[in-house]
Amino acid sequence: MKINNNNNSVKSTKSMLLIYFLLTLSASQMPLAAGGNILGIFQHFGYSHFKVFYPLLRTLAEQGHHVTVVTHIKAPEDTKPVNYDELLLAGQDTRNLVTFDNVLPRRPLHYLLLEAELLHSEGQKSCELFYKSGHVDRILKRHEQQPFDLVITEYFNTDCQMGIPYLLNVPVVGLSSCLLMPYYYDRIVLPDFPSYVQSEFVGFPEELNWHERLLNFIQSKVIKSYYRYRTNYYDRRIINKYLNVDFDVDDFAKRSTGLIFVNQHYTLHGNKPLTPQLVEMGGIHIDETAVNATLPAKIEKFLKNAPPAGGLLFN
Repeated sequence: MKINNNNNSVKSTKSMLLIYFLLTLSASQMPLAAGGNILGIFQHFGYSHFKVFYPLLRTLAEQGHHVTVVTHIKAPEDTKPVNYDELLLAGQDTRNLVTFDNVLPRRPLHYLLLEAELLHSEGQKSCELFYKSGHVDRILKRHEQQPFDLVITEYFNTDCQMGIPYLLNVPVVGLSSCLLMPYYYDRIVLPDFPSYVQSEFVGFPEELNWHERLLNFIQSKVIKSYYRYRTNYYDRRIINKYLNVDFDVDDFAKRSTGLIFVNQHYTLHGNKPLTPQLVEMGGIHIDETAVNATLPAKIEKFLKNAPPAGGLLFN
């Protein structure tokens, strides 16, 4: 099948303009005559992930857009806007599952590969729950009644949700609650220098020695290939199973992704070569109304009794 590059270029340009238009309107203080119709898909069960995404989704709704969100996490009633609609998923525990004794500061290559396999398995489980939930039919019916303009979704451990924007024929904005996973760099042509810029998977100091650079380079290439040829392979199978469509998931995501918002900031993670399609949003989860609030008595007592060097409170 021949692909018309000119048509694809025009479509990509239109998609980018639509994304910038919606986000610019949301950032402005001007009232909207008619907001956009936005679909958010967040099939991962992690509460800490959605805590980063909710402020953005809530703000879009507050600025006049209609936001429909597929998620495991129910928004607090006192902060949920009227035009914020939830399609709740069930079947996976939303508690934090990672403990400090399971996180090694420096992880060998075999541990990194086991971690990648764990992420893959969790992603495929969440995909099955998403497609079995019945929400896909609801989304398609709503799209027939009032077409969605944009899909906002998490880029973490699967692309099985790409079947939805493929059917809706709409652009995609990705969100990441952590540093961007290395297998998404190519999606927005993000420069990748694993010989000296470490990826999300490793925990080395900023100045890498020769062995650390070698491991960082190897894991980056291996995990990218693992995700591309294993995870995306199973993503494609799930999409075909439930939607009866067959397409290259990674290729579609590259053509459809206009922006990726990432929970990072250069003050913490250093300066790295970025493209305009990556937007740093570190700290978006912080509730500004609570910044100057009085500390709970237990926390204040803990800090006052801390040694002169200070203390760390894990909550």
